[in-house]
Amino acid sequence: MVKVKVFISMANCLLIYVDLEDQPGPPTNVVALPHSSSSIIISWSAPVGNYSIRAYTVHYRQLDSVNSPESQDVVSKDTNSRVVSGLFGFTNYSLYVKAYTKVIGRESEIIVQRTLQGSKSTVP
Repeated sequence: MVKVKVFISMANCLLIYVDLEDQPGPPTNVVALPHSSSSIIISWSAPVGNYSIRAYTVHYRQLDSVNSPESQDVVSKDTNSRVVSGLFGFTNYSLYVKAYTKVIGRESEIIVQRTLQGSKSTVP
């Protein structure tokens, strides 16, 4: 349960205290493998602890390009893998996973994986 306490002082300053006791830890056993020249499959296990996971997000970013934006896919709570597609061939990507309860969990370790060699796909 997330506990939020709001304090207002005589000086009209607002202080908000949030207790993140329900914040899940990072997903574990994260593995990413090349799936094709335009995709990588990433898999994971649930965070350690008794959390009521609502969803996961898979975050990924091309490493070989300056200022490459990070993309993310929302994944069902009942899923523990995702094929990330629409990637460039023979290109390095960083990937990580987050679990969500009522609050955002901590990110998993960052995995670097390269797509298989092939022609370049469209940019995600």
